[in-house]
Amino acid sequence: MTIPTRLQYMEQGSLLSDSAMISDVVKLETGKIALVLDQTIFYPQGGGQPYDQGTIQNSDGSAQFLVDEVRFKEGIVYHIGTITAGSFKVYEKVILAVNKERRLLNSRNHTAGHIIDCALYDLGMTLKPASGYHFPEGPYIEYYGTMEEKERAELINKLQVAVNNIIEKALPIHIALVTLEELKRLAKFVPDYIPADKPSRAMTIEGYPSIPCGGTHVQNTHDVKQMTIEKISNKKGNLRVSYSLAHK
Repeated sequence: MTIPTRLQYMEQGSLLSDSAMISDVVKLETGKIALVLDQTIFYPQGGGQPYDQGTIQNSDGSAQFLVDEVRFKEGIVYHIGTITAGSFKVYEKVILAVNKERRLLNSRNHTAGHIIDCALYDLGMTLKPASGYHFPEGPYIEYYGTMEEKERAELINKLQVAVNNIIEKALPIHIALVTLEELKRLAKFVPDYIPADKPSRAMTIEGYPSIPCGGTHVQNTHDVKQMTIEKISNKKGNLRVSYSLAHK
């Protein structure tokens, strides 16, 4: 029985290289290989954020593995990709390296989504989050409920000003593992699906209520750089705030 993978990115989101031990080597029907490790710094796709990519190699570099995608299932993280040199075996120590540029872009996009949450808070709006899509192509945040066209038109400029203000302040971003009860005290909204029998993860932009979040984030709000509120629309009973980031 494979032991659940220790998720290092949950506590050390800025860690981009580290070591681990191989727990299993799985041959997939697609022809690719999935490496299962005792611990990982690779973020698996989930929570509206894309998976990390990067490399895994053995201690002397004679075996090389290209990580194309990362998936999480029943407590296990699967690093899916291709062996480009040598071979790997169970219990072997390996070195992990996450693609820095991809991780940073995904972290910027994810943090940007929560900056919108905080900007709405500054505007005195208590919209309940429904979902988030933090991919580079067309990211957005959705909230329960809808708005009339006139309200949306008035909100977009106000929201842009509030977002810019938060980014310019370079507010520190804190990540902490807390109990469910603590999370309920720190956050304005806590989804019903968060379990009570294990630690919850709170993401906090300093000065604002915490947000339940398992994704990766930048160190402070200024690291998001330039952000544009593209449009605010009604989508299937939800209010969607679409945004984009400057490339650098």
